[in-house]
Amino acid sequence: MSAPPPPAAVWKALARRLSQPGRDRMKVFDPETKEYAKTRRISDRLPPFMAAVYLYKNRRTTLLALDFDSKTHGRDQVDADFARTLEWLTACGARVVTDRSTNGGRHILVPLAIGTTASFDEIQPLLRQLQARLPSFDPKPMQNPKEGCISVPSTPCAGGGHRILDGSLVDAINALTERSEPTLLPALYALLGTLPSTPTSSTHTSRHAEGTSRHAEGTSRHAEGTSRHAEGTTGRGEHERMTEGARWTKPMPLDVAAFLSSGVLTRTTWRSQSEARMSAVLNAVLRGHSHAEIRAQSFPGQQWSGLGESYRTKHGPNADAQLARDVRKALRYASTLPAKTNPSAHRYRYSQSGGSPADSPQSRWLAVLT
Repeated sequence: MSAPPPPAAVWKALARRLSQPGRDRMKVFDPETKEYAKTRRISDRLPPFMAAVYLYKNRRTTLLALDFDSKTHGRDQVDADFARTLEWLTACGARVVTDRSTNGGRHILVPLAIGTTASFDEIQPLLRQLQARLPSFDPKPMQNPKEGCISVPSTPCAGGGHRILDGSLVDAINALTERSEPTLLPALYALLGTLPSTPTSSTHTSRHAEGTSRHAEGTSRHAEGTSRHAEGTTGRGEHERMTEGARWTKPMPLDVAAFLSSGVLTRTTWRSQSEARMSAVLNAVLRGHSHAEIRAQSFPGQQWSGLGESYRTKHGPNADAQLARDVRKALRYASTLPAKTNPSAHRYRYSQSGGSPADSPQSRWLAVLT
């Protein structure tokens, strides 16, 4: 195993890359007051005391910073939570920089996709979901839009020594240069089975792209009724689905695929069957499946029979009605996400299905219960 790179070299290479664009100052720990009470301009020189870069600029961030604290739950819990989170992030397309302190704490620093930012409000539901699942996770660094900060790999630790970068410095620079996939935050919501409280895009492009989007939206309104391809979804009622250009093509996460087929909760990805069902439905919707298709694949003996059994066990005769509500909720959220190939051509759309005749798929779904 190779020795970690010198702290001075790590600081010089990463400090400015981790700082928010437009914030050229960092917070410096004051050993007298025991607080981050001072600021100093970021330079290439390694600070003699603990230093941390700001996480927000005008309530927006380019970095998801996750802090795991060993003080309460110990190193073993930190290592377990760290490994579990890293697995989730990797499955969702994250590039990461990680480090550890001399007291056993860990950081996972996740650069958002090139040209994108996330708002303070968008990050908070995700922090709450992670905190509920991970005992050692401390969300506080990202819960303050003005003063929230995170220490950089190589900075001095409170108990002596320096934060140690995991892996090579080249790998860290590459991660901060190439950055994560644009679908990272939506994929995390889908994996955990939860949605932001307000359906908004998880990432936002630059002002130039926003202007292009507004122009394209106006064009779309003018053409409404002539072409449905400019909307986030296509089809009506139980056949509504994401437009082709907005659908995800990457494979289902392993935990989601296992639940779809078996209905069994795996490890600690979800805290309840309800979250597992929402995760499965949202992942299916993002890949272009409609309510009718999800229901058909959820019958006994079909590919997603575990999902259907979970709904029928919980909701009985109302199983399909609940599935329909979850699909609509997933469609509302998914339709707000920009497609990778044409982000400016997607608009909000809401649709509900009609009644259920006796020989309809809904009736066949209910017949499974008898």
